[in-house]
Amino acid sequence: MFKSIKEKLTLIKNNLENQTHILIANYLLECIENKKTPKINECSKKAFCSESVITAFSKKYGYEGFKELATRIKVEIEYYNYNTKHNNIENEKNKYYKKLLLNSFEMIDLYLYYLL
Repeated sequence: MFKSIKEKLTLIKNNLENQTHILIANYLLECIENKKTPKINECSKKAFCSESVITAFSKKYGYEGFKELATRIKVEIEYYNYNTKHNNIENEKNKYYKKLLLNSFEMIDLYLYYLL
């Protein structure tokens, strides 16, 4: 089954076997949340490891290297906007219910007007 990069990173973050991998995953998840492209030098500083460890991390989880992982994160950020997609659905539902309520109140008002 296909998993988004965010899902993969969340699983890595919750796996307590390797603390360095948790720190790398945290940095990459922060990049996704802040909608910024990850940089290997920033990642190495945040995870307190060398750039070669980050490359090995990328390869372990199925990427050619960090560059491919960073590119895929960038694409996922651009094409699958997590927050906006959820908010758009909620906004549409709210608009629908608001319109439904206003129409109901209008019908009640008309009924009362003609009844009295």
